[in-house]
Amino acid sequence: MGCIVFNCDMHRVSEFSEAYYAQSAIQAEALAIHKALCWASRSKLYHVLIQSDCLSAVLQIATRQKVDYQLRIILEDIFTVLALFHCCSVSFIPRAFNKKAYTLASSVPSMY
Repeated sequence: MGCIVFNCDMHRVSEFSEAYYAQSAIQAEALAIHKALCWASRSKLYHVLIQSDCLSAVLQIATRQKVDYQLRIILEDIFTVLALFHCCSVSFIPRAFNKKAYTLASSVPSMY
């Protein structure tokens, strides 16, 4: 997972990456979104925009669907953390515009 944090002026504030095990790409992205939201909450950020290049994860969060059993618990945790923010949006960003975070995530040694 790669996460880059920008302030409202789009200046880079922080970045982090972490390796973890996931059974599917959508599960990995849901875990990454959850970890980013938890980090933002611990950092006392109250207005947050999360951008993901995984459209199916963004749609499941936006529609509050819990279709996939493997994602159910992660999504429920995401919905719980979302309630902590004054304003929080999770939106889709094409990978072509998400290269910095993708490169950061790719630099983490694999757990397999």
